[in-house]
Amino acid sequence: MMGLSNAASLAGMQTLDKTMAATTAMTTAAQAQKMKTDAISSITDGQMDSASKAMNSGQKAAKAIQF
Repeated sequence: MMGLSNAASLAGMQTLDKTMAATTAMTTAAQAQKMKTDAISSITDGQMDSASKAMNSGQKAAKAIQF
């Protein structure tokens, strides 16, 4: 037979375990979302860099034709 203090201790440990599991899931979800956001940002930066280089190349070609 379990005493009241043991029952309270077990209930407390179960509560903490559930809370730790929930916070672990929340942290994992946030990290996964950050990874996706970082990847999208990196792709966008690369696309913008490529577009910028293409525009600069076009401008240089236009200047070369003028002179």
